[in-house]
Order: sequence, then C-alpha cells, then structure tokens
Amino acid sequence: MPARTDDSLERPVNVMLEFNQNRDWNEYWTNDKYPGDEYYLRSCQPAVIYQATIDPAMPGGEVLMKTIGHSHPSGKTGELFDELSTLTTALTIADSITIYTGKVK
Repeated sequence: MPARTDDSLERPVNVMLEFNQNRDWNEYWTNDKYPGDEYYLRSCQPAVIYQATIDPAMPGGEVLMKTIGHSHPSGKTGELFDELSTLTTALTIADSITIYTGKVK
C-alpha cells in the first residue's frame, strides 16, 4: 500500500500502523468482558499498533515495523497500551511489515 509525501523530510519521522480483526476472541478478550460496549463486541482483541522510524538521511532503505502495543479495547481513546501478554491471534495478523523508502516508480 504505497503512501507518499510531497514535502521534503528534514528529520526522522515516526510511522505508525494499526491492525485489527473483527470478532477475534481469545481466553482473555471474551465477548462478555465489556457488556454493552457495542464497539468492543465487534472487535474483541484490540488493534495492534506497529511503529517504525524513517530517516531521510537513508533514502532507498528498508525499515521493519515493530509491534509496540495495542489500542483501547473499543477504540474510544488514542491511548497506546504497551502490554501485549493478553493478545494471541491479533499478533499474527501480519507476519512482518516493511517500509521501503525512496522514489516509487
């Protein structure tokens, strides 16, 4: 999924990405954990957050994104939770995510 900017990057930039799979239950994230929260019931395990830093001093490089946490269970806040021990299959949605920097042909 290509993304680009027409602005010249003068310093390193953090790129963040969020993944989620609907109805992805596990032993911890059950459908009765937050009764009445319709957004949680559609989601279950919270979205996994990935991060990478792109350095404009290294054009044409590859940067592997790292798992850094998860979102609020029903997406109500922009808070980042770094505890991942309760996530299972949510951590396997993507095998790896690589950012390629430089010109897109």
